[in-house]
Amino acid sequence: MSPISSLIGYFFSINLIEDLVKNRVTFKENLNTTINGGAIGMNASSNLILNNCVFDQNSTSGINNNGGALFVSQGNVTIANSIFKNNTARGNGGAIHVSGDGKLSISESLFINNKAQSINNNDNAKGGAISVQSNTREVQL
Repeated sequence: MSPISSLIGYFFSINLIEDLVKNRVTFKENLNTTINGGAIGMNASSNLILNNCVFDQNSTSGINNNGGALFVSQGNVTIANSIFKNNTARGNGGAIHVSGDGKLSISESLFINNKAQSINNNDNAKGGAISVQSNTREVQL
């Protein structure tokens, strides 16, 4: 997969009610030290669509920051034909952490060597690849 664009050391947050589509983008080596989501943090009732994207070596640090590559607390996320590799969360969801209301749909995607680590490295964080913390979120894999 050859990306059209590559975002290195770049983090963006979705806080407005809007739709966002990313096609053939590589998110690489992003680090978020203060909040959830190493590459993308979504805190709005939006629709995020990721097609043919690569999330590589993204991470969170600090205390209990979830979602090494992607954190979603609200809204709908559709991921297709994408790769999540070598992402690390200093909390739950080494690659992806979702909570709250909405839908998470993942198809034809790979998860390779993602890690969820507790703040004291004793392996009690959950979801090396994906963590879901919600009673109302619909998940399709």
